[in-house]
Amino acid sequence: MSEERPLVCAVEDDPDLRLLLERCLSGGGYRFVSAADPVEAEALILSETPDLILFDVMMPRMNGYDFCSRLQLSE
Repeated sequence: MSEERPLVCAVEDDPDLRLLLERCLSGGGYRFVSAADPVEAEALILSETPDLILFDVMMPRMNGYDFCSRLQLSE
């Protein structure tokens, strides 16, 4: 029986940083998904249920703290 690898979701508006995170985490044995903005991320997180969420604190339209609060309300 194979154990499923943990899923990490990154919410980051910088495409280069998203790519770097994907390369590092995928190579480290994690499954990886990412979103470029909080709206895209919320839908992704609610459908995928990641084990860990990494988010940029300084995102356009909504900062990371507000995004985290919003996710806690949707539980």
